[in-house]
Amino acid sequence: MPLAYLNVDVINPSTINNVTVSGVVIDSPTTDSIAVGTNALQSITTGIQNIAIGTDALTAVTTQSDNVAIGHQALQINAGGANTAVGSRALEAATNGLQNDAFGAFSLLSITSGNYNTALGGNAGGFLSSGNKNTFVGFGAGSMFNSIADNNVVVGNSEGFAFSGGSGNNNTFVGKDAGWAFSGGNNNVVLGKFTVSYAGQITGSNNIQIGVDSIKASLTASNSITLGNSSNNVLRCAVTSITSLSDARDKKDVSPIELGLDFVKELNPVKFVWDERDENGKHNVVDSGFIAQDLKALEDKYNAAEVLKLVYDENPEKLEASYGRLVPVLVQAIKDLAAKVEQLENK
Repeated sequence: MPLAYLNVDVINPSTINNVTVSGVVIDSPTTDSIAVGTNALQSITTGIQNIAIGTDALTAVTTQSDNVAIGHQALQINAGGANTAVGSRALEAATNGLQNDAFGAFSLLSITSGNYNTALGGNAGGFLSSGNKNTFVGFGAGSMFNSIADNNVVVGNSEGFAFSGGSGNNNTFVGKDAGWAFSGGNNNVVLGKFTVSYAGQITGSNNIQIGVDSIKASLTASNSITLGNSSNNVLRCAVTSITSLSDARDKKDVSPIELGLDFVKELNPVKFVWDERDENGKHNVVDSGFIAQDLKALEDKYNAAEVLKLVYDENPEKLEASYGRLVPVLVQAIKDLAAKVEQLENK
């Protein structure tokens, strides 16, 4: 079959000429604009450099320019400028946003207002209603945001969201289904594939989770850092300790610690075999350390929980211990013991 060529001279906005090919209207309604499909660019008046290809694509734009809509109902009710939508119903509900880019069927489907958003992948950001400067890459990426959200980055395919979804700002989720159970919060970072089912909605802010199936202490915890999952058994680094802030100029009410040898004498170091209640947790691994309940009881006995913070009980069903916080007490215990030795030596 020979190719059919269109005479572009007859598609002229100044003369309101257009052509019809197999029932599809091809038009150039304003300068450097192209409309292909029923109702495409039907409301345009003075806007220039708009491209609409597909039934009902860019039907509402009038004076705005530089929009590109390719796909059925892409940018259908848009009245903003410099937006790009490629895919059926991409940016369908957007009204007056600027410089939003959606590539993939149903990407940024529900957003009504917002600027500088980017979605790449089918259904990416498909439930977001309003927001600015979000970036979603992957099929269904960003589905957990179904309200207002700004400055979020989600990279990785997602099957949607686990519960009702939510809003949040400045979150970064990278990995298959990372942030899948997210229901609201700000400044969270999750890096790693997520496969664990949650019994409830995840909220909280300023958390960092790194590793496949890394899980914070509770659904609502904030201000925590989680490295890895319960199967990890080595934390490696090229230095022997973690450096923490300790400048005297940042402290006040400094006084000697009151806990020492008496406290240490009641510590109960043990050896044990891990047998986590979670079937996917750590099992049959020999280890040594302390029992969180023992440390908590000792802290309570000496009324020292506020100072020592040996036990992290954000999740009462899974207590955690901070062994490193024993160092000041151990040092004081050594000093107490040294004083006793000196007394004996002086007799």
